[in-house]
This record gives sequence, structure tokens and C-alpha cells, in this order.
Amino acid sequence: AAEAPRQLSRVLEKQEEEVRNKERALEVIMPQLQVLVKSSGEKPSVRYFDGEEGIRAIRQEIVMHSKPGSTVLNIINADSMDAYFPKIFDSYYRQRVAKHVHAKTIFSTVSGESKKRFLSEEFSKFSERIFIPPEHFPNAGVITVFEDRVAMSSFEGQSGGVIVEGQTIASMMRDVFTLAWERAKQIGEANTKG
Repeated sequence: AAEAPRQLSRVLEKQEEEVRNKERALEVIMPQLQVLVKSSGEKPSVRYFDGEEGIRAIRQEIVMHSKPGSTVLNIINADSMDAYFPKIFDSYYRQRVAKHVHAKTIFSTVSGESKKRFLSEEFSKFSERIFIPPEHFPNAGVITVFEDRVAMSSFEGQSGGVIVEGQTIASMMRDVFTLAWERAKQIGEANTKG
């Protein structure tokens, strides 16, 4: 009867040794597994949003998926956005600020009123903005980089937009935005008190 507890001890020791052997084998092949994962690459997803409701859904997703304390990056033609959605900016701004999400925005407009509003203290919380003359961004749309996603919306013709979800693409667009931001500081007018 005393032999049975010793056998349990030996069985447990044998299992422990098997686990250590498997751990060593895993350590040997881990670098190869990591190379395989990296070489398989990320496969971004693309979703299309149609019309006015689609554009609203994109703006909602930006707010929903942005983490508190994060920063969204925007390039906006304020005239086309204001014409398409007269109040969307105000609503989006309030939701973003309530969530403590920062924004860096490059915007263009031909309207002195829009320029004044975008650069005003009223919209300065958690925000840095640079105005660029409209000839530098005449496109009727918005580009937003947030988390691991890039949203692009068009307000002309068949309005709508896309969200591309993929870390690599979002990183590339962050780099492009950084270049655009540096150039915008040279040619624009800023309110970066946020």
C-alpha cells in the first residue's frame, strides 16, 4: 500500500519531465514560427458604406473604436462636409471630446466663417488644427486615421466611404499624415492649443 503513493510521485515527475522537454522543443522552433507568422502578413479588410447613412456610420465607428486618450488624424475639406452635413461636425466633436479622444486636423475651406469656427476656442478642446488654403486640398471629402483603421469619405457624386482595417495600412497613413502635417505647418494657419 505504501508503494502506490510513491508511484504517483514517479508518474508526476515523469509528466513534469515531458512538459520540460516540450518547452525546450518549443523554444527551438519558436523563431521559425515567428518568421512564418510575419511572412504570412496581415490581410486588411475593407468595408464600403453607401450614402448619407454610410457616412454617418463611419463617423460613429471612429468615435466608438477610438480609445480614450488616443489621437485621430483628419484631413478635411470643411466646405464639402458642412454642405453635406451642416451639424455632423458639432455632434462628432462633442462625442469625441466626451470620450477624451484627441484630434489633429488639417482642413481647407473657402469660407471665412468655417475657417473661423474650426480655429475657434469653442472647438479647441483635445484638438490641434491647421488651416490650409483650399487649393492644397480641394477634394470633397474626409480622410481619418484612427486606431488600426483608415476611413475615407467622399461627399461628391455617389457619396459614401470606406474603412480599411489593418495595422500596416493605418501605420503608413499615419506616416503620410505626419508628412502632410509638417508641410501644412509651413503653408497654413494653426490653432494647436489643444
